[in-house]
Amino acid sequence: DERRRRRMFSSRTHRILLFSSTLLTGSGALSTTTSRGSFLRLAPTALLSGIMGQKQFPAPVVMGDESIMSKKAHGTSETPVQQDLRWNCDVATADRICNFNRHYAEFATYWETTSFLKDESAASGE
Repeated sequence: DERRRRRMFSSRTHRILLFSSTLLTGSGALSTTTSRGSFLRLAPTALLSGIMGQKQFPAPVVMGDESIMSKKAHGTSETPVQQDLRWNCDVATADRICNFNRHYAEFATYWETTSFLKDESAASGE
């Protein structure tokens, strides 16, 4: 039946991509306990970085490994973001982005709700 065939294909595809990404990246970053959602997010990145190699940047940039984003006292940081943010940025939004986020940031027009344009205009003197 169609449903069973899809499930088998999905499972087989999952195993093939898992195996391929592990071979290509040389790491066990993806494991058999990886959730389907996590796998689908990570597999393309793992495959591409395995084929193309890790991105390289000139000094003073230093690329970190996944341990940088490990659980700490406050999300992925030891402390929350500072309270007095420039341009009237929302502290809760900044904290969510900086300490509890791996894939997305603020919504597209968030910056328009801040005082950025007014504060950084030619009339501001900066």
